[in-house]
Amino acid sequence: MSHNCSECDQCKIDKLPCQPCIKEQYQNQKKYENRSSGNKKIDELVKYVRPSLINTILFLEWIPYEDLEINEKDFAKGGYGTISLATWINGYVVRWNHKMNQWHRQGKMKVVLKTMNNSDNISDDFIAELEAYFQCASRHLISYLGITQNPDTKNYAIVMEYAENGDLREYLQNNKAKLYWRRKLDILRNIVAGLEIIHVTGMTHRDLHTGNILQFKDLLYPSRITDLGLSKQASEEKTEKIIGVIPYIAPEVLNKKPYTEASDIYSFAMILWEVGTGEKPYADLSYDNELVCRIKNNGLRPEIPKEIPECYATLIRNCWDSDPQNRPTALDIKEKIMKWQSVLGWFPTEESRSDEEAKQFEEADDEKSKEDRRYRAGMYNPTPKSQEPSAGKF
Repeated sequence: MSHNCSECDQCKIDKLPCQPCIKEQYQNQKKYENRSSGNKKIDELVKYVRPSLINTILFLEWIPYEDLEINEKDFAKGGYGTISLATWINGYVVRWNHKMNQWHRQGKMKVVLKTMNNSDNISDDFIAELEAYFQCASRHLISYLGITQNPDTKNYAIVMEYAENGDLREYLQNNKAKLYWRRKLDILRNIVAGLEIIHVTGMTHRDLHTGNILQFKDLLYPSRITDLGLSKQASEEKTEKIIGVIPYIAPEVLNKKPYTEASDIYSFAMILWEVGTGEKPYADLSYDNELVCRIKNNGLRPEIPKEIPECYATLIRNCWDSDPQNRPTALDIKEKIMKWQSVLGWFPTEESRSDEEAKQFEEADDEKSKEDRRYRAGMYNPTPKSQEPSAGKF
């Protein structure tokens, strides 16, 4: 059923926004041409509006550093630079205000700054990450809002949306007792949907792990993939230095073979395992050369606990198969998870308890519920310690 465009409130449309509004927003974006970063490469990236795969308008703005209130305490550091919290005073562009003839903005909002070390001379890798983002931008991937530059260090930073619930690893650790299979499957479907989009664009992520999945207070899109810094076209097959978290790196990559879409699927297998168990893979082992050799030469994989539904365990095994050709595609995995979700629904039903695969999740949740009740009973109703009766009460 058609309805009025939310932008102009005139055009009858099925999708938002309407084409006239998109055209007008392209024209109005030209106002940003005079807002220069001082770097030609950056200006070329922020100069134009881009329509995204989800039929919305993407802006990559040049954000003056004075428009950001920086939290001086960095909460993550790495070889590439730092991750910092900040407040964007005006916030991102929401829509074009026809009455005021100007952009309407979100207003004050928390953001994250990913600052690159020694980036005063902008690198091709920095530009490549931004271009990769625009190729596969969707609600299943973290949103890049703009670019800024520290006037003191001259380092550039990508301004990204802030994830209220942290990364997936942290989220699993904090919510292990609360996560039942319906919620787990919803998280996984969102992740693999994002991975599918990356693969459809002909790219591979190359560093997929639970630390690079961010969690939001969003019921429809709770999990979003981040860190496209290593993403490259799948056709770029030259062997490079291996970068990543050892348990998530496919054995063929450890053997210096090219990254492929199947390599990302192996990484997703480890995410499946971690979401299913709530534990880090190989948590009892050192992430060293010995572990690398056991994975690539001896076929070492984490043990799948018996309480994991067998259909889910089978999917994990298929995804971490030693032969990349035997691994399913992201689309295959998404369809499998969606099939489970369609039968399970939000609540147990006669159908979900009779379906051969869905009932495995129901039974696993039933058992978890029993364990949770025992745990809560022990927490809130501890067995009183024996004590001598008080003579004064008799």
